Amino acid sequence: MILLSVIIAFFSLFSREIDQNNPAEIAGEILERTATFANKRYPLHTCGTIMGMPNGNVQVLGLCFQAKTLLSRDQLRSLTIKCATELIQQINSNEHIQRFLVKRPFTMQEVQIIIYNKDKNGDEPHDPLIATAQISKGILTFRTTDPKHTYTYNNRFKETYEEAVEIINSQQNKA
Repeated sequence: MILLSVIIAFFSLFSREIDQNNPAEIAGEILERTATFANKRYPLHTCGTIMGMPNGNVQVLGLCFQAKTLLSRDQLRSLTIKCATELIQQINSNEHIQRFLVKRPFTMQEVQIIIYNKDKNGDEPHDPLIATAQISKGILTFRTTDPKHTYTYNNRFKETYEEAVEIINSQQNKA
């Protein structure tokens, strides 16, 4: 009996009960699940989370990733859209977060994904290669950095979510 109590106590240390009345905890669980999914499936490493929830009203959720290897613009486009789509699916399928969302269902307008493009040594590429890809409010933005001014973006290229999906689909049809 004592052994059973010790085993239960040990495992309870590692199980985390989510407070279903706390939108930050629910959102954190959703972001963690989505990050784990992306880390296992894509050449990405999660490096941050985004939560916009004034007064407990969830307005935006997002994730930041660092690429494990240098990715092309096409690869960044595809991964950004896939990660955003997975996050939307996780949010919209979670019954506990629904009452805290400012808009139901969540769409590309309410999620944000940022991918910091790095080579295998962790170095940032310079113009003309893409340094960051981000989808925010339904707009996919690619940025390049100036090799002479490390923290300055040199160029910005924008596509709507719909344009990005159209490009991805046309590339898949060619393959």
